[in-house]
Amino acid sequence: MHGLHSDHRHLSIWFRVGSCVLSLLPVTIVAEDEAFEPVDNGTKISLAVRIDPDRVTQLECHVTVAGILATPVASGVRHWDLESKAAFKFIQRQLPSELSGPLALRAVRYFTQASSSTRVGKDHRTKIALPGSNSLIHIRGSDIGLHPAAAAHPLSRGQFDLLQMPCDPLFCASLLPSRDIFVGEKWNTDNWVLPRLAGLEAVTDHSLSCELKSLDSDVAQIQFTGRAEGAVVGSASTVELIGSLSVNIESRLLLELSCQLKEKRSAGPVSPGLDASVNITWTQSIVDWEKIPTELNDALFDKPLALQTPWRLVFHHSPEWHIFNQNDQVIILRQIRDGALISQCNVSAGVVMPPGQHTSDPDFRSDVETAIQARNGQIISEETIRDDNQWRIRHVQVSGCISDIEIVRDYYLCTAASGDQFSLMFSHSASDTNAFGDEPNQLLSSLFLVQRRAALPFRN
Repeated sequence: MHGLHSDHRHLSIWFRVGSCVLSLLPVTIVAEDEAFEPVDNGTKISLAVRIDPDRVTQLECHVTVAGILATPVASGVRHWDLESKAAFKFIQRQLPSELSGPLALRAVRYFTQASSSTRVGKDHRTKIALPGSNSLIHIRGSDIGLHPAAAAHPLSRGQFDLLQMPCDPLFCASLLPSRDIFVGEKWNTDNWVLPRLAGLEAVTDHSLSCELKSLDSDVAQIQFTGRAEGAVVGSASTVELIGSLSVNIESRLLLELSCQLKEKRSAGPVSPGLDASVNITWTQSIVDWEKIPTELNDALFDKPLALQTPWRLVFHHSPEWHIFNQNDQVIILRQIRDGALISQCNVSAGVVMPPGQHTSDPDFRSDVETAIQARNGQIISEETIRDDNQWRIRHVQVSGCISDIEIVRDYYLCTAASGDQFSLMFSHSASDTNAFGDEPNQLLSSLFLVQRRAALPFRN
């Protein structure tokens, strides 16, 4: 399957969000002791957002996807049938904030289930699940979406993307109006809401309209429709969504959501073309559960993501890095920021040396020279940037041009004390040097090897 990731992170049915700077308008918070009065269809009611930090809720969410993937092949484009399902169950405590817009979103979640299964073509299937050791997740909103952070261990790229649910309940609260309304009245949401519901990182044109359809006892039924053109992880995208949301008038608790989202996405730097329909449903109810924390641990959000390679090598990286392709020989990562491709990193295993030894510097330079012969590159510097009892890291930097664009390549040979060797090659255009920044050093400083499993003893 040329062009498809082994774990299909680019198929993420919850469409991981990226950067989008939009106007941030305040969310109205209503005092918990505000009096509630029964209403009829001719009376205006208030549905303004209410956040009660003492309230703990239980949510169950299901997401299904059906559509077509388009991937480039030598003869043109190949299309693949796509089916995917995801299920989430978690306990949540939403926390108040003095900030506004998506920056005000703060919550702690305890997951009892977070998993997805995907089929591409006839028989290529993948699964991913949040491990029980990472059940406790802290959530903080930003202008690029929700940032999950695990209390126990760093999340992997796949786990991070898994937790980016479309129409997340935290975002759906912003569908509620900030003014009193009556049945049949319509309103528009703040500009940031639709991109966050649909997972877009940039928007060129969009609209989202809501209407109070009915009142039934103490439950309000809201219908919403939206459409947007924009981009996600560097791919042009058009989305349409239509859904309904039920709200308890007295408690302002969002009870249930049903939404269909349709997306057409062009192929991009880390994702294939996509034409898919996504169905999202979730329910929420109040529960009595005192074990969930009452505040966020802000230090958790400084934790990078963790990537474990097939060769015992593990390193940490920022959420800007996405797996573009992976097989037994190489892992290709691409760095995306504000929807633009900044750099690429190729990771592969090298020749294993005896403990305490490494490939000689002249031999490594010769390997680099061979690699750049067809690219008209030239070595501009080389140095040993680390040499201690854990790692020796040799760096060779190369500059060359492709179609009159100057490309900088940084080759690193990383040798562990055990003799295991790994090659990392970063590449970026010279014009992106400032944006690329200190990415290699940040990644290389986190290298470590997992222990080999001990052999089982032989038994008669």
